[in-house]
Amino acid sequence: MKKIKTLLLAFAIISIASLSSNAHAGSYTFNIIDLGTVGNDTASYARSINNSTTIVGDSVSSGGDSRGFVWSQWQNNAQMQSLSNGKHNTNATAIDSSGVILGGTDKRNRSEAGTWRSYSPTNGMQNLGNTTIAYNINDNGQILASNGNASQTKIYSIWGGHNPVKVGGNMDIKYASDINNSGHVIGETALGTPYIWDMYNNRTEKISSITGSATDINDSGSVVGTKRGDIAANGQVIDNGESQAYIYENGTVVELGYVGAGTNSEAYAINEEGLVVGSSNNNAFLWDADNGMLNLNDLLPDGSDWTNLSVASDINDLGQIVGWGTINGETHSFLISEIVAAPEPKLIFIILLTMGVVLFRLLQGVSSKS
Repeated sequence: MKKIKTLLLAFAIISIASLSSNAHAGSYTFNIIDLGTVGNDTASYARSINNSTTIVGDSVSSGGDSRGFVWSQWQNNAQMQSLSNGKHNTNATAIDSSGVILGGTDKRNRSEAGTWRSYSPTNGMQNLGNTTIAYNINDNGQILASNGNASQTKIYSIWGGHNPVKVGGNMDIKYASDINNSGHVIGETALGTPYIWDMYNNRTEKISSITGSATDINDSGSVVGTKRGDIAANGQVIDNGESQAYIYENGTVVELGYVGAGTNSEAYAINEEGLVVGSSNNNAFLWDADNGMLNLNDLLPDGSDWTNLSVASDINDLGQIVGWGTINGETHSFLISEIVAAPEPKLIFIILLTMGVVLFRLLQGVSSKS
């Protein structure tokens, strides 16, 4: 009798351990949508998403021709629409909260930057003026763009009526990448250090402890980007050939780490909740302060046709993530619409656990009576 009781107790413990490990390993999964391509194109790259779940990016043909696209779950039966500008190549880089799409065209080897409206993408592009490259747009209609000369990057307005403001004042910049709703611009100086420039006060804050890029800034002033090296107290640059995603807040740089095999990671976007997305060793990732860096490939639903999510390019304030990966042998854009708790353990394990505990209790009672 004692031997049987011991075996049943072991069975109950193993069942509990099985349940615990199963629940932990598959704690979360997500709903993922394949955005497809425009027409018969063979690849697409989602670049930006706003809080209305409207997405923009580029769709590319097998011959390399590119056309910007807009995708909305509310329009065109949730199919990609091409951004029209005659027969010329187009690209889309960003979208603001009101649906203004920023991008450009390539006309007979001459580039022009401009905007479209998401509700009428086939009406053609509105030119920004003497600009060839458009970088980003905030919700106030302020646009970062240049004529191809990074040091001449300026802030334009979709409303017009004022002279463009030169980014950085007298600072020598390599490029500008983003502008938040407070008028703070980020980018990289000619010396290779990330910076934050306040357009209203003409004040610059340099992230002088590292070299690397700054790619996105939220309205709280948190900056994310890619660190390439450290700068010692004597000014010497220490570069070990690796890259690492970072977040910069309150004067402090925090390295975000890596996923996958290798020591490379890049952060591309941060939302108002402080959630960061990017790519590490060809794996799309999500980072938060509590849980660190999470490989989104580990959350793919069972039976998914996606073989790899390589880049998470943007995240909105709803936590929706866009990027691109490989599905059925092609590179397609994706939308992760919601991260959810994984299904509960199978009923059979619960039944076995219950049976084990009940039998143990029954035998325990029989033994005490005898």
